[in-house]
Amino acid sequence: KGASSDDRMSVIMFGCDARPIAKLVSFSDAPDINYGGGGTSFGPPLSTAEQFLTDPASRSLMPILLLMTDGCCGDEGTACSIMKRIDNTYKDESLQVHFVAFGQGASIECLEQLKCQTTDGYIHTSQMGELATTFKDIEQSLMVAEYN
Repeated sequence: KGASSDDRMSVIMFGCDARPIAKLVSFSDAPDINYGGGGTSFGPPLSTAEQFLTDPASRSLMPILLLMTDGCCGDEGTACSIMKRIDNTYKDESLQVHFVAFGQGASIECLEQLKCQTTDGYIHTSQMGELATTFKDIEQSLMVAEYN
């Protein structure tokens, strides 16, 4: 099991806004991530993820959305609305959604509300030093023929 050379990922950093830093790059070309801190709104990164999913280059790929946070959600209603719209659009394409809460300040309650908007959503909790293990667990759980 492991990443295929055909696998692609997009990375959207977020705080109070969304900052796309990679779109449909191979895992080997994954960017370095520098965290700057700040307020947390889930609507902007979910909206950007939705735009990435509609890109014609994404249409041949299985949609897997992973949202990780160490904070609370300042726009839960907006985020839930966008998450529901994403789920409605991609659930028939086997959309899988993973929410990862890490650190002491992460709001599980908000992630539970987001999960309620999905057909196939999962919540994972992790401490900073355990994130690699959490990501390996997520990879093992992916419902992708190549991985199973």
